[in-house]
Amino acid sequence: MIPDETYAKLGYEEYAVSTGGKTFDGRDMPKWDDLPARIKDAWLAATDAVLNHHEETCSTSLGQVEVSADELHVLDHTTAWRRGRYRNHFVTGHDTDDYPVLVCLVEKGLMRRGESSDALGGMTTFAATDAGFAFLRKALP
Repeated sequence: MIPDETYAKLGYEEYAVSTGGKTFDGRDMPKWDDLPARIKDAWLAATDAVLNHHEETCSTSLGQVEVSADELHVLDHTTAWRRGRYRNHFVTGHDTDDYPVLVCLVEKGLMRRGESSDALGGMTTFAATDAGFAFLRKALP
């Protein structure tokens, strides 16, 4: 699997955030678009290796998981998958239509449930698991 630049760029940008925008020797990191082709290729190769390993290790635990259209929509919404952005949270209350859908995704191992929070008015935060992301890669390439 050769990933498109989206994942390599995301990895590079997250690396920049974690290092304060500095290279290993303290210089300012260039923006993705300013990188030489050989550096972008290296990030693409690293991303390819990680994604391949992730899919190989998740495919056995995924098996033949089936999801409904509502479950796929909620998983996609949680991660902003189709919009090409990254996030990983879904906050909802027990009395919403989404709550039982999220519980089903938790039971299938595609999402995890966080604690309810008074700061969120008693609502609960859900997040996609590694298996959920692996499922999205296969279901919505």
